[in-house]
Amino acid sequence: MSKYGVAGVWLLLGMGLLSLSGCLSSCWRRPSFALLPSDSLSVRIAAQTPVSLLTLMWESRGDSSARFSVPRTVRFSPDGHLIYVADADKNQILVFNRQGEGVRVIQDRRLHWPFLSGWRQDSLVLYQPTAHQFVVLHAGDVKRVFPAPEGPFTYTAAEDEWLYFKAVGEAFEGYITRLNASGQPILPQVTLDGPFWRFVGPLDIEKNVLYSFRAYRPVVDRLFPDGRRDTLALIGFDSPQLARSKLFLEGEIDEPPLLIPSARVRDSLIFVLNTRPGWVRIDVYNRQGRLQHIFEPDSVGFESNFYPLDIDIFPAGEGIYEAAIVLIRPEPALRFYRLDSRRRLEGQKHKKF
Repeated sequence: MSKYGVAGVWLLLGMGLLSLSGCLSSCWRRPSFALLPSDSLSVRIAAQTPVSLLTLMWESRGDSSARFSVPRTVRFSPDGHLIYVADADKNQILVFNRQGEGVRVIQDRRLHWPFLSGWRQDSLVLYQPTAHQFVVLHAGDVKRVFPAPEGPFTYTAAEDEWLYFKAVGEAFEGYITRLNASGQPILPQVTLDGPFWRFVGPLDIEKNVLYSFRAYRPVVDRLFPDGRRDTLALIGFDSPQLARSKLFLEGEIDEPPLLIPSARVRDSLIFVLNTRPGWVRIDVYNRQGRLQHIFEPDSVGFESNFYPLDIDIFPAGEGIYEAAIVLIRPEPALRFYRLDSRRRLEGQKHKKF
């Protein structure tokens, strides 16, 4: 194992657990509910945004012969009929149908802490940070293994012929690069200047445009095929962690709070997993970064020991989407949700806790 070890894999998770479960007195030096001006504007916009119903259809703790340990990443199959979950701790891929029934468990001695990068035609690409490898699965079998670059904290995304790699870290020159079929970087790379924590976060691709999310601020960077770059502020993002975000930026606390553990881009819409202590909330933004919809359950229960890790989205009809979400607390599980923008939660106040 390289000097980077597995620490990079767990940076997002570790900081997120701290932000959700509370903060020691050493990192919370003074209570404050003040927000940055941009965040204050977003909170007001969110309060005026329609809230639609998020329905939990089923939950699974794993296949009958293979219970979840650390279900770290999740992806729908290209046709939406199957759901693939990579269990990083057990080095296996669990496959479910749309009814939540286990279909297959993919096991291979070449799997080492697999993370799902995405689909290239009918092949599923896995990234293995501890082995510095990509693995290509076809029809559930390992067809190819090729090397990946190294970095302290790394993220990947795959779609058809596109394969991207992001590496960031303290005292490390962060970058985003496209990889060729052999896993070698295609120059020029995109340099990520500034504090490394600003660029920690997942990647996604839609229509050959790369979206690089910032987990600790409501911001997404876009990289276009012709080399152009732009940055979107997610206008309308509201979170109970925004006050702590301001304190961190002012040097009052030691760790930035996790705001966006995962996000996906589908139908030119940006779906953001906006964590709450006990329930799932999904925010939807247009291509200009403006909040369009909020999806929440009709009833919630407070649970500080609640931590979702990853989300995938599948379009299921006009105004209807399905979401697969994996979480490790309170129990490792896969949840399947239905998002229906036509079913409004009239008169419901936004849940702030």
